[in-house]
Amino acid sequence: MSDTNSYQNEYHDEINLKELLKVLLDNKKIIFILIFLSSISSIVFSLVAEEKWVSTSLLTSASETGVGGSSQAGGIAAIAGINLSKNATSPTSKAMATIKSRDFFSHLLSFDGVLENIMAFQSYDKSSQKTIFNSDIYNLESKVWVNGLKPTDLQAYTLYRGMLGISSEKITNFITITVEHGSPIFAEQFLSLIIREVNELSRQRDLNQSKESLNYLYSQLETVVQSDVQLAVSQLIETQLKKQMMAKVKKNYILQPIDTPFIPELRHSPKRTQLVIIGTLMGIVFSIMFVIIRYYLLKSFDQH
Repeated sequence: MSDTNSYQNEYHDEINLKELLKVLLDNKKIIFILIFLSSISSIVFSLVAEEKWVSTSLLTSASETGVGGSSQAGGIAAIAGINLSKNATSPTSKAMATIKSRDFFSHLLSFDGVLENIMAFQSYDKSSQKTIFNSDIYNLESKVWVNGLKPTDLQAYTLYRGMLGISSEKITNFITITVEHGSPIFAEQFLSLIIREVNELSRQRDLNQSKESLNYLYSQLETVVQSDVQLAVSQLIETQLKKQMMAKVKKNYILQPIDTPFIPELRHSPKRTQLVIIGTLMGIVFSIMFVIIRYYLLKSFDQH
């Protein structure tokens, strides 16, 4: 009995398979048409899709490690606003957090062309290597926003985070920063601006903090009488003077480029070949499913 049931199941499956093949062959014109339309649609989309270019830079930390000290020096340093802890946040982590921050982006907006290229960009003319702005948003000749509707920093910040990529390797601590934009020239210029300004802001912040710390330490050096405390204060003063020297001398204060930003020659997207292949494959799958589902729906209606 079981052999008979097994034979019937196999026979039934064979019948279904033959039936499906027959359905596909009978509707091959529909399948070919759907595949053709899907391929044409993917080709058209790949041609009209906005081109994106990505400039990349590989960087490493340009700062020295923290300086240790005695317990007395540590106590005085804490009062003076000097962090000697080995567990302190690394300069690299601070730089990455700074680049992602809204305050830093607001600082970037103070430079000419940044807000316009982020919020009013329309296309890039390869022949003239110039940016074309959306005239409904920004008037390039008069350099004013249409109807006075200048985008807010927060609106621009959302797009900024979308075009910015930043990551670090845990083992090497190398940082990779990318900027994606419709203009390859602006992508490189904006990435260079980000690296330059995060170095400059970090430099100015540390110089100001060091200056305040030195003022406090010099005042303490004049008041303390214990020789060991005077030695600790002198060591802290020496540390701050070294810090100021490095801040004034080093061009790349926090982040040192290993691979500097470049103007990309190959677009990042759209990847036209991949889009056409994916579109064609989707057309094949969709057309087969459409034909089969349509056949069984019509068959069920006929039975009822």
